[in-house]
Amino acid sequence: MDDIDIFLSQLKRYQSGDCPLSEVRSSFEGLDRFHNFWHFIADEDIREKDPEYSRMQNNELEKFIRAIEKGEYETAQNTTFLGESNV
Repeated sequence: MDDIDIFLSQLKRYQSGDCPLSEVRSSFEGLDRFHNFWHFIADEDIREKDPEYSRMQNNELEKFIRAIEKGEYETAQNTTFLGESNV
């Protein structure tokens, strides 16, 4: 299993509530791509306080995961997590 597959597996586990974001972060830190995902990591406290922002970022996470699953890494890279991405 390569690093992206491990990261994707962790993302899916996080999304289903089976692992904390800290585990996803550790698998993400070894990657040299998807730099916008740092916004998702950094905004954990904002998601907890702002339901609308949380919905937006979780919708972006869905797009991000689908793009990685399809091997569309450029699309995943263009997911900003700062607003609705056009990806």
